[in-house]
Amino acid sequence: MGSQLSLLGAVLLAAGILLLAILLDQVVKRIRYRGSSNRRETPPANPTVLVVVLAISLIMLSQGMFWLSSQIRYFRPLRHDGILGRIVIERQDNPVKALKMMYTPMAGDSTGMTNLFYLSGDSWRFSGEMIGFNFASKFLGLPSKAYKTVKFNGRFRGRIPPGTSEAILKENPLEGGSSAAFTVFRDRPWLNWFASVDSFEVPYMYVERNDSFNIKISPEGIVSLRSPVEQAKAEIGVQSANEVVDSLAPAKR
Repeated sequence: MGSQLSLLGAVLLAAGILLLAILLDQVVKRIRYRGSSNRRETPPANPTVLVVVLAISLIMLSQGMFWLSSQIRYFRPLRHDGILGRIVIERQDNPVKALKMMYTPMAGDSTGMTNLFYLSGDSWRFSGEMIGFNFASKFLGLPSKAYKTVKFNGRFRGRIPPGTSEAILKENPLEGGSSAAFTVFRDRPWLNWFASVDSFEVPYMYVERNDSFNIKISPEGIVSLRSPVEQAKAEIGVQSANEVVDSLAPAKR
């Protein structure tokens, strides 16, 4: 995601450089005119400050587009059903690699590619960031809602096993960790016309043996975890409701 911003940045950069080239050409022509003995010709136009400011502004804006494109690289459009991904957790006998985590995103470029890592502890949680594009959604083709899984954390609710205090795997960042764009939009409310941000996370979840969940998030940033059975029931319920609506709809003539 962000290719539209990169393309816009390239266009703005090219426009800024072209304006600077025109201004430089005007300067060179005026220098040649002053050095010429023929003063009957009309002198070249003087470079205006407004055009200089416009050219520099376009170049600076293009750099901002390139920066934002790199920062939202790992954000994914929010699916219509809100499903972010699937997480499978297996409890291990290893006191350091106590939890085997397998997270599979369900949207974006890496759909279906499992992230495998380990955490220390008997409990886990994950956190993420969400960006809502306002102006950019209308005019730049970016999604109205996009999310990014930032990191998974692990901890022991009970007593820490002996010999693991120096080797505890407390955190595993994903997809570059926290985004600088999230911090910029969060700390500068005057940029809300362009985009607004929010964060989301789940509380620590205790693992007795093995767990499996589908992770779902609402547009408001509320996260819910559903087991595969619960998710299947929910999908069957939606399908049944649609069939009822279709059966009650008047036949098309």
